[in-house]
Amino acid sequence: MKKEIGKFLALLGVFLAAYFIPVGEESVRQALLKGFEMLQWYAVYHTLGCVVPAMFIAGAISTFASRESVLRFLGPGSNRILAYGTASVSGVVLAVCSCSVLPMFAGIFQTGAGLGPASTFLAAGPGLNLMAIFLSARVLGLELGAARTVLAIGMSIFAGLGMAWIFRKSEQKRIRNVMQIPESSSNRRSLRQMFLFFAAMLLFLILSDWVPSEAYAWSVKIHEMRPLGCLILFLSVVWMAFRWFNGEERREWMSQTWSFAKSIVPLLFGGVFVTGFLTSLLPQEIVAQYVGGNSITANLTASTLGMFWYFSTLTEIPMVESLLALGMGKGPALALLLAGPTLSLPSIFVLARIMGWKKTLTFSGLTVIFSTLCGMIFGIFF
Repeated sequence: MKKEIGKFLALLGVFLAAYFIPVGEESVRQALLKGFEMLQWYAVYHTLGCVVPAMFIAGAISTFASRESVLRFLGPGSNRILAYGTASVSGVVLAVCSCSVLPMFAGIFQTGAGLGPASTFLAAGPGLNLMAIFLSARVLGLELGAARTVLAIGMSIFAGLGMAWIFRKSEQKRIRNVMQIPESSSNRRSLRQMFLFFAAMLLFLILSDWVPSEAYAWSVKIHEMRPLGCLILFLSVVWMAFRWFNGEERREWMSQTWSFAKSIVPLLFGGVFVTGFLTSLLPQEIVAQYVGGNSITANLTASTLGMFWYFSTLTEIPMVESLLALGMGKGPALALLLAGPTLSLPSIFVLARIMGWKKTLTFSGLTVIFSTLCGMIFGIFF
């Protein structure tokens, strides 16, 4: 019944938009064009290089990852320091945006990871990749770069702890249901084999979506090596898949990957289009008027905008640089750097599909609150 109500509301929303949007106005036409342009950019430059590999990784986690291992390291009964510490620094090795981290979050969440550590992974993954750390410090200043790194880790941990505490009762029921699902037979693979298999896919994801920076010669060099590196990694994954897994397991992997794709990709595309449409109607000059100084309103506005605004990998840095030039305060700048990569309108739609609107809105609220507080504290001292 709930699914049917959801479908009805979606159809109603499309109907109301088609009925009331004033397409005759030039600004609306330009916004619609901007939405399609952003969707095309996302399809050309981001989908094949990042989203598709992330889908295969998520499918592999659901198919091949040992539930026992996931529960040991990220489960609700695992060592908290180990679970939250591991999840909070995951972004250092994952160069992904808020949309691309979603399939991997769905994979570990459905395999049995606790809501707290999984939420910490979700919050930290997009904002802490290696290039983001270096570029934030170089382009925006050492203070903002260092604050972003340290506070992103802290915010992700507190957000995860908050989610685990708020939904502690429903989490117990979910884990019991997960434990009733038969364990995959793929657990007979050695730890070394599973490590190499997932490491090759993660390296392919990082390399295929690598964004070079002229400020660092090593970054440009990695980008130049990308075609050869991706080819080697792709062939390695194919070889391992046929060498170590049987036909039934490979079919299950493809089935799980397709399951993630058909449930996530349409929402991502729709969210990217809406983001492009709204961005055209809300230019940077207007945004800068409301995020000057270090008031709670300015920081809250920056965090809220960051929650809805879509940033692909590293694009939040030039955006914040432009807003700083237009008068944005350093506190709100940090708030936007924390909330922006963590969430976006497309990712909110997808998260609601994965864990429901109640948990999604709670996670979004915690992200905004912690980003606002971090921005205000930073703005007081800098």
